[in-house]
Amino acid sequence: MSLLAGPVAFIDDELTKVGSQAEALLKEIQATGRPVAWSLTVPDDHDAWFEHWQSLAFVVLDWDLVPGSGGATGSSTLSQFERKKLFDFVTALLERIYCPIFIISAEDTADITRQLVENKSLVIPSGDLDARIAVFPKELLMDNIVQHLSSWLESSPALSALKAWEQQYDTAKNRLFIELNEMSPDWPVYVWRAADSDQVDPAFELASVISTNLLNRFDPVVFDEKAISGYAGPTSGSARRRVAQGRTTVPASKLSPDRVLPGDMFKLAKKDEGEVWLNVSPACHTVGRVIKTMKDGTEVREPVRLQLLRGDRLDRPPTDAALKDLEKGRSNSIVLHTVLDESPYVFRFGDAQIVEWDSIRDRRVGRLLPPFITRVQQMHAAYIQSAGLPKVTFELYAPD
Repeated sequence: MSLLAGPVAFIDDELTKVGSQAEALLKEIQATGRPVAWSLTVPDDHDAWFEHWQSLAFVVLDWDLVPGSGGATGSSTLSQFERKKLFDFVTALLERIYCPIFIISAEDTADITRQLVENKSLVIPSGDLDARIAVFPKELLMDNIVQHLSSWLESSPALSALKAWEQQYDTAKNRLFIELNEMSPDWPVYVWRAADSDQVDPAFELASVISTNLLNRFDPVVFDEKAISGYAGPTSGSARRRVAQGRTTVPASKLSPDRVLPGDMFKLAKKDEGEVWLNVSPACHTVGRVIKTMKDGTEVREPVRLQLLRGDRLDRPPTDAALKDLEKGRSNSIVLHTVLDESPYVFRFGDAQIVEWDSIRDRRVGRLLPPFITRVQQMHAAYIQSAGLPKVTFELYAPD
């Protein structure tokens, strides 16, 4: 299956002009069997457009969206108004959908790239143009546009990985819901009622059932080994640490404000002194029980109390030997790396407190994900169940 399989959005003001390059490119894409949503202009209502296009194989976008203009060779001629309209659309697209965006033009592609880079909303922190955007001359794409775009995709490890994973995700999703439908068309009702009876959030429980079953129905994903392992682009230690942090934790801004789970981290001090508190309470303890009051029998939910472990930021180890020293003698604590920033943190099992969730919900800074939080919970459970033994010295075995 092609990495660029799926629906396509094609926006060009000359798509209906007989004999134009845009018309020829559109027909070539349609001939591959791909569904194509085409338009002569970028949508004015971005939200309404994105509501129906949450998943796209790629977007083809003409640079010179001026009705009646055939483009020009040389410096790009896009007016300031049209440029802003196009930039606003591309910015919104980057924020909502992760897919390749191919900007095509009969004009000077180098000058177009320069203008794109000058727009801060289209570049990454390093100052480079977002890797999802590529600029191509229309003439170059006239012979097998899909092959040209697929070849470009192979140079992007992130996009290549996304497309391989996305195809397997769609297969597993369809398989899961077909199988559950065969069990009972109204299967979500039973999951919802069971969760409601257990006094847990039914919506969260239903989502957990779907995601867990979905993951276990995945066939091995065939990633493009050449695009990933053979990547020869620049790398950096800072980027490596940021990626490690991204796979370890989720920032608080991405979490539901109404749901607390094991692994949630809180900054309780007013100043950032490198201190963080980690919730190790089991998931079933993060939902307060519904109880009846003694007086009138009305139902209330008990406050959720979290058991928090204190963590402290450590200096980044300057050598491999220093890194190994961090891990030594940790029966009463655990070191986690790049949890909130690019530094290691040590969590000590004996330094804990119990706090009500409602009193600190606005102090949450992130969530430590499995298997990292699972390991912390396992080690903490072993710590609180350990029995102290007398210290043994060599005197026990010393000769008389």
